Amino acid sequence: MTGESILFWVLAPLAVAASVAMLFMKKAVHSAILLAWVMITLAIFYIALEAPFLGIVQIGVGGDTVTCCDANEKIQVNGTSINEPYLYPGDKPSEVKFNVEIPEGFIWVMGDHRNASADSRFHPESANQGMVPLSKVVGRATFIVWPLGNISFIPKGEDLKKVPVKAK
Repeated sequence: MTGESILFWVLAPLAVAASVAMLFMKKAVHSAILLAWVMITLAIFYIALEAPFLGIVQIGVGGDTVTCCDANEKIQVNGTSINEPYLYPGDKPSEVKFNVEIPEGFIWVMGDHRNASADSRFHPESANQGMVPLSKVVGRATFIVWPLGNISFIPKGEDLKKVPVKAK
């Protein structure tokens, strides 16, 4: 058994028990303490697995057509294949085929760890068909802070600058 699996089998039952116990607490402070335990447990799992907390990449904007995939299994934006050096090792750009036109005022996003991302591809039945309204975008990620060995600035995607703007 690995250290990670031992950690899981020790902490996971405690986190589940704390989650269930929150439902039966009479005082809010007791629920808050249990919630803090659950959050700390999740943080320990992330640290042990050296997992990134968030990795979302904007692929297309209003007016763009985003397609998976070309003959080399690359995502295309407006007919131009893009390189994605930030993809999680071993992940393909997408296992799911799609062809979407993004309406004005929206963006299409995909996770950097495509095999573990519930990104725009997986929400075609949602109110916005998986697109994110620009009104919900609050900023751009500029740093990687976890795991500590990966601390760095996140450069802006240079490859998407090569994509031709679609004529309206």
